[in-house]
Amino acid sequence: MLKRAASQILNSRVSQQAMRSTRPLALAARRQISSTTISPSTFNPSDVPQEPVVDKSKEEAEESEDIPWYLRSEESSTLSTPIFKAEMPEIPTDSPEFVEPIVRSLIDLGLDDLKLFDLRGREEELPLAQNMSFALVCQGKSPKHIQNAAEQLSTLLKKNHDIIPFVEGLIKPNSTLRMKRRLKQKKPVNDFGLGVNSWVMVDTQLGLMINLLTPERRKQVNLEYLWCTPEERPLYEPKGEIDTTDSDSVFAGIFRRFYSTTPTDVPFEVKAVQCFQLSDFNTFEKEIVPTLRADPSRALSVLDTLITSLKSTDVNTLVGVSDEEATNKSKEIFTFINACTPTTPSASHWDKRFEAISILSTIFPHEVPVRHLTNSLILQAGSGVSITEKQLGEFIDTISMNLVLSPPSKIMNQAEVDHASRAKLDQFSRVMEVYGAQERGQLSDEVVLKVLKLGTQQHMYLRTDEIVPVSGVFDVLLDLFGQRYPSLEIVEFVLVTYLKANETGKFWKFWDSLHEYSVTQDGEGVIVDNRPWALLTDLLVENDYEKFIEELLNRRLPEAVDLGAPVTDELKENVTTIINRFDETGRAYDNLRRVFS
Repeated sequence: MLKRAASQILNSRVSQQAMRSTRPLALAARRQISSTTISPSTFNPSDVPQEPVVDKSKEEAEESEDIPWYLRSEESSTLSTPIFKAEMPEIPTDSPEFVEPIVRSLIDLGLDDLKLFDLRGREEELPLAQNMSFALVCQGKSPKHIQNAAEQLSTLLKKNHDIIPFVEGLIKPNSTLRMKRRLKQKKPVNDFGLGVNSWVMVDTQLGLMINLLTPERRKQVNLEYLWCTPEERPLYEPKGEIDTTDSDSVFAGIFRRFYSTTPTDVPFEVKAVQCFQLSDFNTFEKEIVPTLRADPSRALSVLDTLITSLKSTDVNTLVGVSDEEATNKSKEIFTFINACTPTTPSASHWDKRFEAISILSTIFPHEVPVRHLTNSLILQAGSGVSITEKQLGEFIDTISMNLVLSPPSKIMNQAEVDHASRAKLDQFSRVMEVYGAQERGQLSDEVVLKVLKLGTQQHMYLRTDEIVPVSGVFDVLLDLFGQRYPSLEIVEFVLVTYLKANETGKFWKFWDSLHEYSVTQDGEGVIVDNRPWALLTDLLVENDYEKFIEELLNRRLPEAVDLGAPVTDELKENVTTIINRFDETGRAYDNLRRVFS
């Protein structure tokens, strides 16, 4: 209608100007027409001006163009395709009542491809899931659509649930230039926030976090991969190469508050771990470190959050990372750990520091070698804080895991196992020097067993029937910790180690040393052999080592009979199986057959 009216006004003005310029010609033509007469004989009906024929269908069509589509009755009545609405995502049956209405509101607002993730009771560490029970990801058609949807969603939450949601990333048009100037001044590490309203996060304050993104931004940040279950991860694996040039840190724009529109008080510990996750040490040093120095007790909570973040690191994401990138990243993390350690740390501070470095060494074994862990324990002991047995056990686990020369699936030769074991023993002996002789004698069987494994390839024992060499370090460690009553678990491990290494002499020498199992009956001087014969024979039943079995049948078992070793059903079964396998004729070892039948 406005277009038609404007056209009429324009035409009338043109006509008036034309009339003024042609007035003399018009008057002359009028005089000539009035002086001309038409006679009946010369009259022709066709000479009479006819009324023009109007094409009504064309006129109606032109007229309909000026009428909005929703007012055209003939068109609205023939509309056959309904307005598109997104499908309702699957909602757990035990979800709170507010979840479904909010999700339906998002669908009514035209948002598409909704994915709802239930984060309750999940065992793995999830990013930004401290105060979330559900995370919802959806997409809008454009930044303008996302802006309108976020604003209307906020209104609905205020009206229906009487809460003021926390909205992050929403920028209104009149704020765009000002916010971009802020971004340029702060020199962000990525472009989040420059793309206005490409990603808006709405915290409903009800345990439901809603993320509204454009299709392009959604594909780029791949939030689904963060919150899906391990079984669903193949569905959200990035396809092709991931663009990590300027947008590798997903939450950088939000964490750094580059385009925040809602004031909020971020908890101290949360802000500290945000700086850590973004490698923002400048902010950490200015805003976090002064508080830690003034109140060392708060460093414990910061170290806790830092450890939680390290534990949630997906090692698979580090595949393909260059050595330089890994070195820089490990240095950054180590810098944060040192900054969280007070000048005069307590035993709890040392324990948390040790745990953080231990995890870091596992993630970056080449960039953070175990000597950093060794130095941390030595510094702890030097400060007057004793090394705990728990720390010692974890330390042994770390050096056992990291100081391996060949792949875990390959048997090391004698030279390799000796070299790897010496490297482990070097780090272990440095810690044992400050651990103290008194504590050394009080080590639990669990820790002693871990110590003995430093000189072995015990991870290969169940994988192969081949000979698995054992290091000379193992003998040294066995002498060091052998002056104690060994548990059955330790006895079994030592026997298996020598058996797998085909060390017959050392195998039987250790067996003879188990005199602690021999007891005197009632003070009468009668010695009873209570060594674990069932365990010994059980190991030889499962392994076909001829030299060991020959020694057992010809010498060891007769001695056991003479010393009155208890003959159990298990021992009978094992001995009978060994004799039948070794003597197929059934003519030898008649005495043993009678005793163990």
